[in-house]
Amino acid sequence: MTNLLQPIIDPPSFHGFSFKERQKRRLFISGSLAGSLFCLFFTIIGLFTGLRWLSYLTAADMLELLIGIYLTHKGLFGLARHLSFNVSMLFFVSTNYFYGSVIHTEIYLFAFPAIIIFLFDEKITITAYCAYLLAGFATCIYLQKNFSGHYDGDVTQLARYAFMNYVFAFCLLAIIIYFFKSENLENSQKIELQKQAIEEKNTEITASITYAKRIQDSLLSPRIQFDKSFSQYFLFFNPKDIVSGDFYWMQTVSPSEFIVAVGDCTGHGVPGAFVSSICMGKLSDATIKSSSPGKILENVNKEIKTSFGNNGNGNIRDGMDIILCHLNTITRKLKYAGANRPLWIIKKDGQPDSQLVEIKADKVSIGGFTENSQQFAEQEIVLEEGDTIYLFTDGFADQFGGENGKKMTTKRLKEWIVNNNHLPIREIGEKMGESYRLWKGKQEQIDDVTVLAIRV
Repeated sequence: MTNLLQPIIDPPSFHGFSFKERQKRRLFISGSLAGSLFCLFFTIIGLFTGLRWLSYLTAADMLELLIGIYLTHKGLFGLARHLSFNVSMLFFVSTNYFYGSVIHTEIYLFAFPAIIIFLFDEKITITAYCAYLLAGFATCIYLQKNFSGHYDGDVTQLARYAFMNYVFAFCLLAIIIYFFKSENLENSQKIELQKQAIEEKNTEITASITYAKRIQDSLLSPRIQFDKSFSQYFLFFNPKDIVSGDFYWMQTVSPSEFIVAVGDCTGHGVPGAFVSSICMGKLSDATIKSSSPGKILENVNKEIKTSFGNNGNGNIRDGMDIILCHLNTITRKLKYAGANRPLWIIKKDGQPDSQLVEIKADKVSIGGFTENSQQFAEQEIVLEEGDTIYLFTDGFADQFGGENGKKMTTKRLKEWIVNNNHLPIREIGEKMGESYRLWKGKQEQIDDVTVLAIRV
């Protein structure tokens, strides 16, 4: 039976509506079908019992209900709703006028407020129809008290009819309650299925990204390479979304010379990881041509712009900010070039107000709208034993947290580093990771975080 009524109650034309709007139409058609069956039953009863006006009125109401279903299928649901309520009200008032106080068709009106609230959204429409129902109910009571009706037959028949009205009114309420219950159950089942589908898809996506992390990790310079090259260093690497737009990288030039870099590519997560993979590849290619940090960045800038098809006039802004250093661990000579990322040097024996020395970067990014001919300034510094260099992205300083949910800021990060510089370098790294987690607290991580510190 359900399969037979399905094309009527829930035709394909309803599937484009939202769940709530579709539910309204299904309730209206279900109620109209039930009402049509009641009217057909009373029309037949009226014909066999001589209740001629009852047959006319119920037949007219049945026709109106069927027209309402037709209009709903044709996309005229608003007209169908208004027509149904007005004709139904006329039917209840008319039956009370013709048959007096015995018939009690006004009992059906008790089911209508719930239907009105469900079928209409506008408060003014709901209020107007509820007032209309009260007026109709009052009219029915008035007619029952002041008119004896126009029926002069056997009142017993009308009493039976009134009893059936109570039965069918109860059935109408039961249908409405059942409809709401079944619709809510169906909705809950759909939500559960959608939830399961989303969870399965999320699992698949997470598995893919986790595998992508393995690929990205293989492109990042291995930690063992840092362990062999530097006796004192720490690396704090904390991606926001499994894979990272930040990266750390190093290249061995000789047993005592190394090129190290920390980069911050456009975006984070999967898009950032794609860009960082390309940038690391371009860095490796550029170091074959030169070991000069300035020249390396110049070559990388050209190659990245070529890879992304960016001539400076388009909308593609993919690129990176980077710190690039050439370090000789014996002579402690450091060559530095940077794109939007400064280098910090923490002096071992400096005074607190001068212990941190900041080497400024060029205020341009690699790639993006940077000119193809862009050159990057190279600065040379001779470090002292015990000095520490910090290569870092902006993720740590930009993180919101603390008691007031504010940014860490570069100023706070500088103070933290200076205050902890007396500690062994590995201990600073462990403490930095813990401090970041405490600062962030329950706040969302807003960016990838990378800090590489090397003590000479």
